[in-house]
Amino acid sequence: MPRMEPRNTAVFTLGDLRKQLEMLPDSTIVGVLPDSAGEDLSELRTAFVQRVRAEVLVFRTAPPAAGILFEAVSRDDRPHVRKLIIGGADVNGPDPRNPLFDGATPLTLAAEGGLVEMTRLLVQLGANVDARSARGWTALMRACNAGQLETARTLLEAGADATLVNDEGYTAWGRCPGNNVALVALLAEWLARDL
Repeated sequence: MPRMEPRNTAVFTLGDLRKQLEMLPDSTIVGVLPDSAGEDLSELRTAFVQRVRAEVLVFRTAPPAAGILFEAVSRDDRPHVRKLIIGGADVNGPDPRNPLFDGATPLTLAAEGGLVEMTRLLVQLGANVDARSARGWTALMRACNAGQLETARTLLEAGADATLVNDEGYTAWGRCPGNNVALVALLAEWLARDL
């Protein structure tokens, strides 16, 4: 059991912490409730496990700017997104607004929403086009799943790998709606280039 220190700091032995973390799948995002929250899940917050050194693992909460970045991406507010990322917001950080979500990045949100110019901006600002969520989804898979032809094209032109497979066994091709002829043709063209 953790020993509680002042101001909501939990102290674990390294052995206890390692045992707990080893039971979690890779890239797990942990939801934490403040002591005062009780049964009210509205105060659920995200914590990330961060490896500082091989023998030191730390839980940290998402920086305040992280949620703001995702909100700005959702609104397609490119000037604000640029300012936040240049100011230090993590362009590849997982979505902290809902710890039950699988950790998609700002690029995933933009691509899935069909925000072509936002997708381009995030790539220009250093977004990893092949970043994977905790379940292995990439921005390209999400764009294809949502039928977003132009953001899929933008990601492919930026170097996204259409052959990556998520935890469910799907590639971007496998997530294309069959009735989206243009999207299926785009992926077929890009996959043929690799042959």
